Amino acid sequence: MEYRKMREDDMNRLENDEFLNSLRNFHGGKEYGINMARQMPYYHLYDSFVNQQVEKGFKREKYKDYQKYSIGFLTRGCVRHCPFCVNKLENHILPYSKLQCFLDEERDDNGKLIRPYISMG
Repeated sequence: MEYRKMREDDMNRLENDEFLNSLRNFHGGKEYGINMARQMPYYHLYDSFVNQQVEKGFKREKYKDYQKYSIGFLTRGCVRHCPFCVNKLENHILPYSKLQCFLDEERDDNGKLIRPYISMG
């Protein structure tokens, strides 16, 4: 129970953070401020990393998860209690986000989805 309280406190701090609340957010149900359960990831964050790896000789396909997938968590918690996991003290799996919060609708010049696949936790 203490772990759940600590996580709830962290989420409250993030959602009330002055800087985060100054950012635009169209997926959280309000125009400004971050809703941690509904914030679409900034998928282009990985572009320069992938390009650097390709310049080093790695194949671009190795990094397809960063380029072709919308990524997010639909649930929080776990029942496995793996010793290395941040959720090791959880005993329940609870709904957290909706799928549409993570779907990237960005399209290339031909109208094709850039991230046509979904990876959910």
